[in-house]
Parts: sequence; C-alpha cells; structure tokens
Amino acid sequence: ALNPGSNYKLFVNTNDFAAYPYIKNSDTIYFTTRIGSCNQPVALQTTQIDTTSIKLKWNEGVSPFKVEYKKINQAWSSALSVSVIIADSLRLYALDSASKYVIRVQSNCASYSDTLLTNTIVHGWDQVNNILYINTNQTISSDFIFNKIIVNSTGIAKLKSNVKYIDSLIVKKYGECIFDTFTVTGFAFVAHDTAKLSTAHQYCFTLDTDNGSVRSKVRNFSVKASYIYNGQKAQYLSDIFDVDNRSNYYVLILDNPISVESPMHGLNIKDNLQIKKGMLKFGPYYKTLSLDANAKLYNYSSLNAINNHRCFMSFAGGAPNIDDAASFMGPNEIWLDSINIKGYGDPSVYAPLRVNKKIKLDISSGSVGYTKGLKIIGATLTLDTGAIITNAYDANLILSDSAIIRYSICMGDIGRTIFIPLGDVLTPRPLTFLLNGASAISNNAKIDFVPILQASSNKDTASSFINYYITIKGEGISDPNFSVNHSYNGTTWVGSEKALYAYVFDGNKWNSFDSANRISKTLVFNAITSWGDFTAISLQDVGIHIPMANSDIMLYPNPSSDYIKVHFEDPKDEVRCELFSAKGLLLFKGDYTQTSDIKINIIDLASGLYFLRISEKNKFVIRRFVKL
Repeated sequence: ALNPGSNYKLFVNTNDFAAYPYIKNSDTIYFTTRIGSCNQPVALQTTQIDTTSIKLKWNEGVSPFKVEYKKINQAWSSALSVSVIIADSLRLYALDSASKYVIRVQSNCASYSDTLLTNTIVHGWDQVNNILYINTNQTISSDFIFNKIIVNSTGIAKLKSNVKYIDSLIVKKYGECIFDTFTVTGFAFVAHDTAKLSTAHQYCFTLDTDNGSVRSKVRNFSVKASYIYNGQKAQYLSDIFDVDNRSNYYVLILDNPISVESPMHGLNIKDNLQIKKGMLKFGPYYKTLSLDANAKLYNYSSLNAINNHRCFMSFAGGAPNIDDAASFMGPNEIWLDSINIKGYGDPSVYAPLRVNKKIKLDISSGSVGYTKGLKIIGATLTLDTGAIITNAYDANLILSDSAIIRYSICMGDIGRTIFIPLGDVLTPRPLTFLLNGASAISNNAKIDFVPILQASSNKDTASSFINYYITIKGEGISDPNFSVNHSYNGTTWVGSEKALYAYVFDGNKWNSFDSANRISKTLVFNAITSWGDFTAISLQDVGIHIPMANSDIMLYPNPSSDYIKVHFEDPKDEVRCELFSAKGLLLFKGDYTQTSDIKINIIDLASGLYFLRISEKNKFVIRRFVKL
C-alpha cells in the first residue's frame, strides 16, 4: 500500500535495551517506488540446451519482456536482445557452440531479473574430469579452461580466440589443430606422429613457465608432427621445443609470404623443412640451420629463402654404411653462407645450390673411412667469388648425372688457386685450377667444371682405360690462360690451354681443329690411364674453325737436340709457328711466307716435352716433340 513514485527509508527498531544498550536502530535502506504496476522477473533458468540454441523460462514480471544476452567476455553495451510480447519463455537461436553466455530479462518498466550464466553444448566434454575430446571438425571454446584437450585421429581442432589449458594439449596420430590468429597457452604439449598443427598467429604457442612445482614441458621432439606457419604477417617459430639449446622440429612447413623467424638458439630439422613462400629468418646472433640424418630441405620460394643467404647450414651424414644422409631436394635454387658436412654418409644435393663463403667437408670423430663427402646429383653447385672448399680424410665432391661445379670469377681471382676435391665413393680425384695473369675478366664471369663418367675412344694406345673426363668451360674470360693440376693414382699433369692438344669428340673419335679464338671456349681433359698417361683436349666451336689437314705436315727429327724442321706437302702463302713449353709458356713465334720448309733452332732449350702450334689463317694443328 505504498504510494507510487515516492521515496522511502526503512530501518528496524528494537526496545531490548538490556541486550543491546548502545543499538536502537538497524542500518537504513533507501528506495523509490515506481510509477505504475511493475514486477521484477524472477527464477530465470534454462530448460533445454543445444549446440547453437538455449531455451529459457522465468516467473513474474510484466510483459512485454526483452531478453538480453552476450558472451561472457563482452560488455552489456554489445549485447543482443529479443522481444517477448506475452510469454514467459523463449528459445535463443544462432548461438556459437561451446560458448558461455550471460542472459537477463527486462520487464516493460526496465526492471531486470538476476543474470543467468550458461553455455551451449561442448561436444566431447567430459565435465566430470574436465577433459575435452575432439573427434570431428570442431572449434575449441575459449570460454573454458580445460584440464586436458585431446585431439583424436579423426579430429580437427580450430580456434576462434586464445585458448588456455591446465595440464596438456595432446594431438594424436593424424589429428590436426588449426590455430588461425590465436595463441595456445598451457603447461604441456604432446604431438604424436603425423599430427598437423598450423598457425597464422605471430607466436602461436606459449607456456606458463611455472605453476608451483610443475614446470612447463613440451614432448614433441621424438615424433613426426608437422608444424605449418601460414600467417600473412611476420611470424616467429616457438622456442618451446628447445632441446640442448636448439629448437627441434620434425616437419616444418613455412607457408608465410613474408617471413618466419627461427628461435634464438638456431633450428634443427629432424625430418623435412619445406619453404613454400617467403623467407626463413634468423636473429642477429644465431644463424645455424642443421639437418639431421634422413632430413630433407625443399625450397619452393626464392633464392634468398634462407635468411637472405646469411645462414650456416649443417648437413648430417647419418650412420656408417647406411644411405640415410640429409638431402637438399629443391626444386628452386637456394643460397647459403656456408655448409658443413658431418657424419658418416654422403649428404645429397638434387637442385641448384649456391654458397657464398665456404664448404667444409668434415668427418666427425671415429668415422674415418665412411664419409666421402657431398653428392651433387644432376645439379649445379655455384660458389661465389672467393668461396673455398676444404676437406678432411679425402672427403670429396661426388658429381653425377651431368652435375656442375660453377665458380664465379672476378679480377681478384687471377693468380688464386681454386681447389676442387672431386672424386667418388672409392677414389679421390682432386683438381686445382689457376687463372694466370694474361686473362681478362668481365663482369659476371664464371667457370664450369663438369666431370663426365663415360669411356671414350681416344687416339692413344690406352683408350680402353680412359673412362673419366672433365670439361672446363669459361664465360666472360677473354684470352684465357690457365693451369690445371689433376692428381689421380699418383700421377700429376700440369699444363695450360695454350699447350694442349686440340680435339673435339664427335661421339666416336677425337678430331683436331683450330682453337685460335679462345673466348668462351671449353677445355676438356681425361683422367689418368692405367699406366699413367694423361691426355688433355681443348674443345672449341667446330662450326667456326676448320681442321687443318694433318697428313700434309711433317715434323722431324723427333726427338732432336739442336733443331727441328717442318715440311709442307704444298707450299704455304702465310703460316705461323708458335713454340710452347709443357706448362703453356710461349717460347717462340715466327711468321713465314711462300715456303714449304721451316727450320727452328732449339739448341738452347732444356730437355723435355714441347709443343709446336702451326696455323694458317683459321686452320691449325699442334705437333709435339722431345728435346734431347
């Protein structure tokens, strides 16, 4: 019977002065009655809950009602509302599954019920043990903190916001987690073989570092889980997988068009690394990428896919006598600072590889006799200007299937010896190359070394034993003058391009021809025959130069102690004779006209092998003789 729209105060008075001598009145409350007839809705409750809907019921209140609802982490200002004209019940539709909601009911006079906290159904939630089992394609709720989250083999777990778990996140065999742009936080992470985890978040995984006596643990480095980083902005690899101060990933897939940065202690790959887009970056101090035995590196991105070539790569060789070494599979070329080969087996390169500073063919302790080096299989290994190769215990670069060793050359390389430890799994065939001072080097000059493992028919008596050839071709080097030292079976040959027999192999036999123009030409020489004879061949462009007939020229006496004579069957209008030492030094040059006989004094020459190059216009032939 209070008056509408009136202010009141209320307290309780007592006359029991004996019990409460100093207290006469209770605390006072103040209130204002509303105008009109309005009651607060009470007893708000759920009567049915589904994955995307909730049915509500309440008592009393005055219609029309307005039901307001929001996510637990939202403000009421962003709440949604539904009007109810007469009824005292309502079903809310189109809710997010596995989500917590806060709901209240308002009477027409703005009087609210108490708020109700409820949630849509969470599939696979064991509420007794607070464990979430994911068996289908399902979104993990961020409104709950589960003890455990277990993604079974048929499950695909997705995040729409950050998720925290108390004990462990377990992704079982063939299970998959998609973290989109959110972070997973918890204490232990366990990934099983063939599990897949992809993230577009900047960091993805974080672990609470301490929980009383329980420290964070990650148990994934002994299984072949796949980690896919597919963000559209720069990302960072998680360092929660650190073991012995390096981060171990089994399968790592970088599908980020910008970059993914390695953990600070470096990165170790145990199965395979796939760079599909962008760049794998390293911090300013740790720039080491190592591949364990059997691990493979795939580059589908650019030449600079690994830290813009500022990266030290370590290839593991695996176990003795087992073909389980690491491999670079390509398909695109990749650029590295340096490479270190360790272990027992032979790491393999199947796609273009470029090295800026150094290749170190090393052998770890106790593995002598097993490691033979780095296999280059049908690929080009490019070494930048000044790059070097070092080897231990006859470790080699083992080339096959038309593989190429390519050196970038500049003017500073004149006079610098290039060492190439060529060979195979049984026999080392080291080669040194020296570019002499007479050469002129242009920009982007290069030299290719191509071993050819095949038998060929040569013009010497040991042709059946010659089965290993090396082709050397220069580009951007005018008037090349170089020396080659190829040591094999204890025999060493040293010479230069100007002192070589000039032949081209047509598939059946060697044919001699003019090599006067040496720009961008190719030097070919074969390996040592069984009794130590070495034949070198200078391969030129047959389409430009016509061979000089060999049958109409006679050089005699041979050997000689004081002079040699050159006789032509037909007199020559103009002819030039050039005398070279075995090391390619030009000792004499003479031009002759209208002659059929030439006499050259050799009395002052030291004993040994010499070469005489006889040329007529664009034709030439080289004859050798011995000075007694």
